[in-house]
Order: sequence, then structure tokens, then C-alpha cells
Amino acid sequence: STYFSLGEPMEMINASCATKDLKTMMQLVYLTFTDIHRDEDAFAAWKEQMKAVLTNYANDPQFIFSDSLSATLYNHNIMREPLKAEDIDLINYDRILEIAKERTANAADYTFIFVGNFDIDSLKPVVEKYIASLPANKNRDKVGKISTIQPGLIDNNFTLPMQTAKSTVYAVYSGKQKYDLRSNIMFSMLDQIMDIVYTETIREEEGGTYGVGTSSNLSPVNNSWLFLFGFDTNPQDEKRLTERAHAELNKVVTEGPREKDFNKVKEYMLKQHAQNLRENSYWMNIIKSDVLGYGDNNTDYETIVNGITLDDMKKFTKKLFNGKNIIEVTMTGVVEDETK
Repeated sequence: STYFSLGEPMEMINASCATKDLKTMMQLVYLTFTDIHRDEDAFAAWKEQMKAVLTNYANDPQFIFSDSLSATLYNHNIMREPLKAEDIDLINYDRILEIAKERTANAADYTFIFVGNFDIDSLKPVVEKYIASLPANKNRDKVGKISTIQPGLIDNNFTLPMQTAKSTVYAVYSGKQKYDLRSNIMFSMLDQIMDIVYTETIREEEGGTYGVGTSSNLSPVNNSWLFLFGFDTNPQDEKRLTERAHAELNKVVTEGPREKDFNKVKEYMLKQHAQNLRENSYWMNIIKSDVLGYGDNNTDYETIVNGITLDDMKKFTKKLFNGKNIIEVTMTGVVEDETK
């Protein structure tokens, strides 16, 4: 299989195969660069399929919430708007093909990474045949401006008619932090620690939700970070659980994590890392990160994890979580009176 993807910071051609199908995979990669062609029937079928899917999504509360969350986080940036059914007929197929051909016209601006169970001597001839022969020039693209989360204290609360009353809450903390492996590891630690804390407090003690989802990210592209928590609950419990969730995060930030949680997360991360070392996808991401100039995210991983202390975590989080950039989006479901 092979597919082309185009995002804000980069374009990629991803391909995978069984070892015996290496030549076929390389032929597909070659064709992705050289044989982008028109297929009106396939495009028409895609349009009809997407219209049907997006029309169904239009009234789905989770789609509406996702749309509102993205609009709030990125201040209605057009690059972050989800596709809607009414957008489909505005799509210009000629421009799609033009963009795709522009992005694949210069193979020299790509870095080709191979990971897997193969022999270098058997790989070299197919690389020479199907990669070295691709069209290329001396032009090199640079990453443009990347959309970022808007700063400040922002609340977006709205109601929506639903068959069953439900509230969805997402809170996003964000800021700037230079990317390095140690900082990235500490963000991952915080994410997992808060998952433990929220399971104990919001799910088990409060009993008002099936669970609180957490996520963190430190971007090497623009040195920005975010931490979020989100959950569904009953409208009557929404305010209390949201306040508790913020308070539990603030407690970990100001006092540091509990030692048992901290040690549990460190143990899990080391175990997971040992498993990752056997995965192609892990090594692909490690090499890709190094090629893109984000540094070596593997060599010192275990040393860094073992070296981080409770006090390190406390100092790290207190510096970042200064209360200046918090976005909260809340959707409250309201059951319409059926007698009306």
C-alpha cells in the first residue's frame, strides 16, 4: 500500500509491504510521484460518499462540539475548519490534481527512510531504479506559518438540543516551550499521572462520568505545548466536575505528583520503550524526527526517564502552568419539550 498526505508542516508518501513485495511497493511509490492522473468516476463517487457522511455528521452533537472546539482553539483559522457537506461541491478537481503534481514534482526535496526486515544489498538496486530515476531539481521548500492555539482565558459555553441531556467539557492549557526529549518525556509523564488522578477523583470518587480523557503535546515544529482534559457528564454535575478537574491539575502542578503515581508512570514508560524498540513504526518516527532536525529521541531515553525526579516535575509544571492560557469549551445538551 502507498498513500500521499499533505499537511501544514510537511508532505509525505507512506508505503508498506511484506518483505517479498518490496519491488511492487517501490513501483507504487514511483507511480505516486509520476502518474497522478484524472479519474472522474472515482472523484464523483467520493463526492457522493462524503456528502452522505457529512450530512449525517451535521446533526451529530460530537461533530458539532468538535467543530466548536477547533474554532475556539484556533480562532476560526480556515486551515483548521472541518469539512462540511456544503463544501463538497466547491472542491475544484483540477486544482487538487495541480497541487498534488506540484508537491510531487521534486523528489530531491523528500528524504526517503526505509525501516524493516530487509537486506541492504537487495534494497539498493530497487532504490537506484525507482527512487534515483524520479524527477528532481535543486529547489527546497520551507515550512510556512503554522496555526497555533490562541492565547488568553477563553470560555465557549453553548447549548444544543439532544434526545438525552448530556454535557461535554474540554479544557485546554497551552503555552510556549522549546522542544527537547526531556521536556517531551515530562509532558508525557504529566499526561499519564493526570489520567491516574482523574480516574481516582472524577470517575471513582465523584462518580459523575465514565472517565476523563487527557492528552498532551509538545510540538517540535513551533515549540508550543498543550495539555487538555475532557469528559462527558450530566448537565447538573458539569460545573462541579469541571472545577474539581481544574483543582486536581492545579494540585499536581503546585505540589508535585504523588510518589506512587510518579513511580508507576516511570515504570510503565520504561517497559513501553523496551517494547517500542521492536516496532518498525517506532524506528520510523525516531529516524524521521532526527532527519527533520528535532534531535535524537531514542539514545538517551531510558537515562532521561530514570533521571527525572519528583522535584524536577514540580519545577517543570509550575513554570509552564501559569494560568494565562486556558480555553474551556462546554456543550450542554437540552432535551426539547416533546409537547411543543
